[in-house]
Amino acid sequence: MTEARIIPLSPKESRAPRVEDPPEFDDKQEFDDERDPDDAATEAVDGASSGGVGGAERAVANLLAFVRRRITGDYSVDESGFDVDLTENLVAPLLRPIYRNYFRIETRGLENIPDTGGALVVANHSGTLPVDAIMTSLAIMDHHPEHRHL
Repeated sequence: MTEARIIPLSPKESRAPRVEDPPEFDDKQEFDDERDPDDAATEAVDGASSGGVGGAERAVANLLAFVRRRITGDYSVDESGFDVDLTENLVAPLLRPIYRNYFRIETRGLENIPDTGGALVVANHSGTLPVDAIMTSLAIMDHHPEHRHL
């Protein structure tokens, strides 16, 4: 068993470079009927916000693919009840504008979160609504190299 490490938060210590936001949706790409429909609502929300006729058509097609999977039950839920499809395709895209534009989250130290196995992630909660956990979860999902779920 490995020992726990304390990760210093002091700015005098070595700081990891700021991780950039995930790439924006390119509405100039042609719609590909052969693409994997698992990113339906993510592209639906992102595509609709990017504008353009192609973006709107793609957003509607992706949203319908997501709804089809939900109606037919073509998704899985893990043993603790976590639904990856719902999180990645509905919840995360709805929270990303808040994450980017309202809170303007910057991530540091993601290299300290292991690619597999457990980790203890602690946030400084201050405020009435506990949105820090939701924003931390979205930051790890979007910026960690393995796109882990918190």
